[in-house]
Amino acid sequence: MTQEIKEALENLVEVIKESQEYQEYVSTKEVLAIDTDLAKKVDEYRKKNSDLQENKDILFEQSFILQKQYEDIINAPAARAFLTAENNICRIFQQINYKLLVDLDFELNTEED
Repeated sequence: MTQEIKEALENLVEVIKESQEYQEYVSTKEVLAIDTDLAKKVDEYRKKNSDLQENKDILFEQSFILQKQYEDIINAPAARAFLTAENNICRIFQQINYKLLVDLDFELNTEED
């Protein structure tokens, strides 16, 4: 990676850190961490949800079941705020990746063999 790209990347990281979305993420993460039991259950939910994302064949049905199983956890105010903030940061990452792929005319083969 060239020095110019490294510097641009560092600038991007700093801009993201200063963004309202990132500040909200950090703040909600700190609030959630106060309740270690809730934080542990939220992490468990996030891991299971992430695992589901990899299996597109059963995603909708299993996602619904997972949300029902963790309904009380994900509806806790601290958990809900954190998960929303985390989702907002993930959207920023997706938009950055999409912009790079499209504007650089990079073809990413996403089909499985």
